Amino acid sequence: MKKLKLAVFDLSVGLALTLLVTACSGSEVSQTTSSPVTNSPSPTVETAPTEKSAASSPYSVDFSKDTANVSLEGFSSFPEDWGRWTDGSPASIKFVQNLPSSFELIFKAAAFGPNVNKDIIISVGSQQQKIQLTDKAAEIKVKFTGVPANERTITFTIPEPTSPKQLGEKDERKLGIAFNTLNIVETK
Repeated sequence: MKKLKLAVFDLSVGLALTLLVTACSGSEVSQTTSSPVTNSPSPTVETAPTEKSAASSPYSVDFSKDTANVSLEGFSSFPEDWGRWTDGSPASIKFVQNLPSSFELIFKAAAFGPNVNKDIIISVGSQQQKIQLTDKAAEIKVKFTGVPANERTITFTIPEPTSPKQLGEKDERKLGIAFNTLNIVETK
């Protein structure tokens, strides 16, 4: 029987990430640091402190903890020590408060299986960005401007959600992206 080793976060070593971007609606994308994803099914992750703690911002999400400040759709129903998987497509994050009209979306994530180096679409209202992730955890920055006043949702469209069961394991979730953290910083 073929064994699948799930990609998970290990933030101990930095590596370069190739990030291909197609920006729409005047938005920008950048990639800063990346870390390898290990092949351990029971990951442990140590993350560096962030500039803002999750408790201090209504726009901060630590996917390894309770996500009471957001409503998640298309995500695994339970967090893991390192974060949370998307389960199917699309995956949406709906905030309690409206999103700022201009902001930088900063998140740490890696792609699973056939989603590596495939277009992942990030949507905020009618604006869309296309990015590609590798199986290495990376901090990604995406800028959005001109966001409608009542918008509260960020959506990730994953090209090929894949169940580890299809690859010989028992896990039936349709994995796409492994998320560690997500933050929104208002810009002018």
